[in-house]
Order: sequence, then structure tokens, then C-alpha cells
Amino acid sequence: MRSLQELWNVLAGDNDASSVTPNPSGNIQQQLKFITQNLGGYDYGSANADEVLTSAGGSYNAVNLTPANVRSGVAFATSSIGTYGGEGGWAYGSDDISRVLTTADAPGTFDASNLSVGTVKSGTAFGDGLTGAYPSADYPLSGDTGVEDAAAGDICSGREAWTKAGELLTGSLTTNAAYISVGSTYCGHAGTLFANLFNGTSGIYTGGSQAYGGADDYNNGGSPASGRYVKGWTACDSDNDYCGTGDSGADAKDNSTGLVWSMPCNGSGCAEFSDASPLTYTWDGSGANNSSSTASQLCSKHSGWYLPHQKQLMQAYIDGSYGNLESQGVNRNHWSATTVSSNTTNAWLTTLSNGLTYNGAKTNANYVRCVRPAN
Repeated sequence: MRSLQELWNVLAGDNDASSVTPNPSGNIQQQLKFITQNLGGYDYGSANADEVLTSAGGSYNAVNLTPANVRSGVAFATSSIGTYGGEGGWAYGSDDISRVLTTADAPGTFDASNLSVGTVKSGTAFGDGLTGAYPSADYPLSGDTGVEDAAAGDICSGREAWTKAGELLTGSLTTNAAYISVGSTYCGHAGTLFANLFNGTSGIYTGGSQAYGGADDYNNGGSPASGRYVKGWTACDSDNDYCGTGDSGADAKDNSTGLVWSMPCNGSGCAEFSDASPLTYTWDGSGANNSSSTASQLCSKHSGWYLPHQKQLMQAYIDGSYGNLESQGVNRNHWSATTVSSNTTNAWLTTLSNGLTYNGAKTNANYVRCVRPAN
């Protein structure tokens, strides 16, 4: 029989406890073991390796320590190996947060190679500190051809579009059928511009109905003949910054062509634009009112303005210049910048009230209106 000290040493782990034999009254080893454990001899279990962290009391909950709950490949207890995770054990990657869904050794049902900032929606957090950046300037929308992005003004009013970098543009363009040529459709509007070009009707002249040609806009110095072809005009004033020109000499804008027309030239050398008793000028600059400036130079003295071409004057009449640009009852001839091809000493003139287009010697004196595109 061993001494009590020898038994204590065995229980303390210094010797093999297998030689300790039970006495008739019970197993001394188990009794002493109970005593020493409750006296604080063991912090976490037993000196028996088979029992440590598994069946020992201690401060561990042994039921949770099973291979299925321990990371795959990790040894624990007595010859136990964890089986949780590992090859095929993770449904979606690794238990290492820096590898989940990105470089996991077992990607499961995800293809980790497809998960990058360039393929994940912009602003979406994923992986370990990663944020999606698609679409963006660095990762443009798929199908990008390299063509420059449209601007908001290129999009029909109220509609939206996305740039290649994922910026939302909202349409601000407004239009209507009257400003779109016949045969063209724009922003859902089928054009009517230049459709049904007809003169108005008047009871003054025999045969003055539409069926027989109607009457000219001048209508013998009265109101424009009813039912005539006419498009929108905007009177220029301080409220619209003089049709966007900033020039108080601007008179009216033809909305169909976008051209802004000035008041008639007035004063020596067209010192100003004014409709109050305007002066006349020669085409070639020889007239007394020209101050040695040609008709074209008279207009170019005013920043942004130029002498209109023959067809621009003709189009203004077609669009309804009488009563909108030229006052009712006024019938004046205006110089164009266009020379007569068969006689270069003459230039073309147009009357904005009745549409008369003819030519005259460049030394003759006629009225001058200038024109410019709207800003």
C-alpha cells in the first residue's frame, strides 16, 4: 500500500495512477480526486488526458466540444480532430473574414473571381472592407463604345438617362411639333413645320379663298389675312433679356428658325436700332446715311449682328413676320446680303409684309434690319 503522499503525487500528475488499487470501502483514488478538485487542485478538469475539456467538470461546457463544432483540422481532447468547415465544409467560403466571397479556398456556390469592386454595384459593401464601384468612371457600364456622354439638354424633357459612369441625367429639352420639320419625329412629336404652307383668306379680293390662292399677309394694309401659315414669334423685351441677346435693339425672335431680328437701322451709319422713323441706306456704302459703311458693315458694327441673307428674309415672311416683326400697315423693302448672280451691281431685297422679293442697284437706298442667332 502506497503512502498518502504517493497517492497525492499520482493525482497531481507526477506518477501513473494505474497502480492505485481500490480498498473494500471504495475507490480511494476517486475519493481523493473529488477532494482535491473541490479544494481547487485543478483549474479546468482532470489530470487524465482523456477527460480534459471533454468529460471533466471544470469551467468548460463539454457538450459543445465535438468534432462537428471545432474547426476542421484542429486537434483537441484525446485524439479528436475538428471537422467543421474545411474542404466543402463552408457553404459560402471561409471563416476568415478577409477571405469570405473573395479568395476562399472553398467558394461553395459563389464564383469568388467575379466578386470585385468593378463588378459589384456602386456603394455596396462586401468582403472585408470592400465597396462596389460599378458603374463609375473607372468601371463604366458594359457596352461602352467610347462615345462621349450625352448632356441633360440632349434628352427629351422629363426623361432620364445614365452616363457611362453611372450619373443620372434628367431631360430638360422642350419642343413641340410646330418647330420640327415635316417627316421628322423628335421626343415623340411628329413635325408640322413647313406643312400646309398657305396664304390667308380675305373678303377684299375676288377669289381670295384658300382654294383660289388666298391673300398675302399684308392684306391691303390691314390685319393679316385669316388662316394664313404663321409660326411662333417672341417679342424681345427686358423680361426675356431681349430674347437672350442682352441688346435692347432686338425686336422679335422667330421661334421656328431661332433667329432674332433687330429693329431697323437708324441714325448715321446705323448708330442705333430704332423703329421710330428709320433711315434708309445703300447696299454699297455710297449713301449719305451710310457714313461710308456698306449695309453689311452697318450690322457688324453691333456685336453679334449681321445682314440677313435673301432666304432668311423670305423665311421670316413665310413664318409670319407681318404683324409680328413688321408692324401692321407697314410695307418696307429690306436689303439682303445676297448679290444677284446675273448682275453683280444689284442685290436682292425682300418686303417683310407681303413677301415681295426683287433686286435693285446697290446704290439704291432701302431699309436695313440685322439678324443673329438666339443665345
